[in-house]
Order: sequence, then structure tokens, then C-alpha cells
Amino acid sequence: MKKSVKVKIIGRDWVNWSIDKDRKNLCSFLSDLKGVKLSSSYIFSDIYFFVWYEQVFSLKFFFVRLLKKFFHKKIVAVITNDCRDDINKINHFKGLVDLFIAPSQAVSDFLTANNWPNIKIPFYVSPAEFYRLSLTKLALCERLKIDYSLVKDKILIGSFQRDSLGKNLLLPKWQKNPDLLVKILSGLPREKFILILAGPRRHYLVKECERQSIPYIFVGESQCFAAGKDDVLVNNLSIEKINWLYNLIDLYLVTSASEGGPKAILESSLCQTMIFSTPVGLAPDFLHPFSLFDSGDYSKISEYILNCFDGKMKQTEYIKYNFEKVLSVMENNHYQDLIINIFFKLNIIL
Repeated sequence: MKKSVKVKIIGRDWVNWSIDKDRKNLCSFLSDLKGVKLSSSYIFSDIYFFVWYEQVFSLKFFFVRLLKKFFHKKIVAVITNDCRDDINKINHFKGLVDLFIAPSQAVSDFLTANNWPNIKIPFYVSPAEFYRLSLTKLALCERLKIDYSLVKDKILIGSFQRDSLGKNLLLPKWQKNPDLLVKILSGLPREKFILILAGPRRHYLVKECERQSIPYIFVGESQCFAAGKDDVLVNNLSIEKINWLYNLIDLYLVTSASEGGPKAILESSLCQTMIFSTPVGLAPDFLHPFSLFDSGDYSKISEYILNCFDGKMKQTEYIKYNFEKVLSVMENNHYQDLIINIFFKLNIIL
């Protein structure tokens, strides 16, 4: 009888944030594969699967690198950001990683051009968790404890990604580029829209909204902003609430300068919510070209937003395109096939 391939999954963030969710999804897909067994043992595992590639070089996993060297274990590692930003960092992994998981075509092309073995598999978002609801804005506001009178007849623009540095919550995380979001919103008539914020570490953006009189509603515990405290443990909302938020808003904005994802591109598309994004991470792979904008053309996006909701521009075809593109990849059987291909790439027959 053929022995099962034993896989040890490594990496977590311990706060049920993005890395923990990636780990949970990977465990689920691997558990459903015949010929694969999840292992709790480092010594008896055949494959070490890092859900966060930078941990491969972590001091605490030095023994894993020794096990690979002396017992010919294989290491698979997921690229979680745009590794093109720092080629020197990726070069440190030579001789350590047998296969990289590239979340986007751009990262995969970069790795291939530099002779790194890789396979393109985007981050997973479940269509069973993010989907369109048949609820009115009033009903959604009631569930989210938002005063409906504040949002009635307004364009609701969503942003649920962190924007602040963990080390200093009043400074922006450059990759997320919150200043571009502020510039776009500053070009809109204040009476026309409200920014809907959610998620932890929004300190910088809240500060800028206050300073520039940008109308916003924060969904969560807001006391942390005045106190300057990290809210990663209190404002990490449930998937159900985030799904409500995507259904409530009219538009989601991604203004990042550099990304591995973000998953918001997948989530908003599955909820059939209009989205505009800079051409980072997953965006060019999944979004209609109309949904993409260059950071230098932010004034054009302000115009597009107003045109979309004044009835001068149809959104339906773009929403449909984004939804169908994402759903085709996130469909369970299709994504399971992507996971199976990892083993083929490692020359392992299940």
C-alpha cells in the first residue's frame, strides 16, 4: 500500500488575521486530498509547507533548515507580498525553498525570470462566506448598528484594510498608501459620500479624515484611536460582519502601492460590489481593466465615482466581469486542482 505524503504546515499570526485564515484554508484543502496526511511532527514529515515565506529564514525554524539539509525534506513557501520590491531578500532563500507559491501572475513571472521554481495560486476566499445578500441598506445598517440616517442617499465607499504601522500607529504603512485614498476622497463633494472604515490599525486614516474633514463612519470599537492603542484584538471583525459591510457599500477602493493580495479584491468581487484598485497584486489578474487606475490618475477616479453613481456610467458589466472571474478560480473543485498541482510540481504522485 502506498504511503501517504506527510505535510507539516508552518506559520500563523495568532490573532485570526490573514495568515491564520490562509493556514485554515490550506489545512482544509490538504485534508481532502487522498494520499496526503497532515502531520504534527517535524521529523517524520516529508514536506514543510510555510504559509508565510519569510518564516523559512526565521531563527526559530533553524532546525527545519537542518532537517531539510540532512534528511532531504522539501520546503514549499507562500509568497505573501510583492517580492519584486526586494530581490536581495528573495535571494536569501536559494537552496532552501523547493517551490514557491506565487499569488499573482506578476510575481510568478518574476520568479520564473529569476529561475525560481514556482506555481501560481492566488489566496483563497470562500464564495460561501463572501456573497451577495438580498438585504436592504436599512436592514444591513441595523445589523451593523449604523445610524441609517447618516448614510441614506450617500455614496458609501469602503476600506477595510489596515493602513497604520504596527510599531507606530500614527504613521502610514507605505504598502497600503492611505494618503492616496485621502487624495481621492478630497476630490469628492463632502455631501455626496461617506467613507465606511472597518478593521484593525486604522489609526492613521482616521487621523487624516478628522484633520481634513472627510466624512467617515468606523464600524468597531473606536476608543482605541484617542488612546493610541493597538486594536488588533478588538477590531478584527468576523467574516459575517465583513460580508455585511461589502453588501452595504457601493464601492470599494484599494489604493495600495505594493501588495501580495489584497484579499479585498476577491471579497468585494464575490459580493458583487464595484471596486477600483491600483494595479497591484491580484488586481490585474481578476479585475476588469476599467477597475484599475494608476496612482497618478487619482483625480480621474474621483470623476468615475461620481459618474457611476449619477447614472452617467454603467457599472453592471464591470461588476459581472469581476465576479465571474473570481468565482471561476475560487470554485472549490477548481481550487482543489490548484493545490494538487503543487505535488506534481514537486514530482510527487499522489
